[in-house]
Amino acid sequence: MKKDFTILIYEKDKTLNSILIEQLSYFAKYEICLIVDQINLFKIIHEKTFHACILNLNQLEEDFINFIKIFEDKNKHKNIILYHDKNKEESIEYENNIMLLTKPFKLKKIFKATSNWNLFIIFLVFGISGSLSVIVSKPIIELFKINELIDNYFLYLTIRILIIFPVYQIVLLFVGTLFGQYKYFLDFEKKMLMRFKKK
Repeated sequence: MKKDFTILIYEKDKTLNSILIEQLSYFAKYEICLIVDQINLFKIIHEKTFHACILNLNQLEEDFINFIKIFEDKNKHKNIILYHDKNKEESIEYENNIMLLTKPFKLKKIFKATSNWNLFIIFLVFGISGSLSVIVSKPIIELFKINELIDNYFLYLTIRILIIFPVYQIVLLFVGTLFGQYKYFLDFEKKMLMRFKKK
């Protein structure tokens, strides 16, 4: 199977590498390029293009601005996740698709939540929306009698997922609005649609 999404990882820590690779390996379409030294990092970003990059800022020394410039010039985007230790004093502006995380990683920062309560509400909205979209899509499937028309279970599941996906987007906005998070989930959906358009 051809892997159509390449991710560059720059991390020297073997334990963290194994965690990153294990998490990303669940998705068969990802090709992972793991680099553990700075010389090879700069060599490979001149030779190859990547869809995204995960980078340990502590191990890049002072060359991270140069790295970002080369990465953007070669790939025509900045889909970069930078992370560093709490004690590192670096000032990086959030721009385009650059995400800056502090170790240990905080879910609040990843989900851009303003507080623990806000993070709880975001998770609650995602959970309710997922369950509700499955329930709401069932009458649609029954209305078109898809389960009667299609004998192949795999094809039936594929069509059901294709129906659930747009239903989920609508339900997510509806439930998000009920919890006072309309703007957050509208922005979330806009970003998701932008990613689909790029592909």
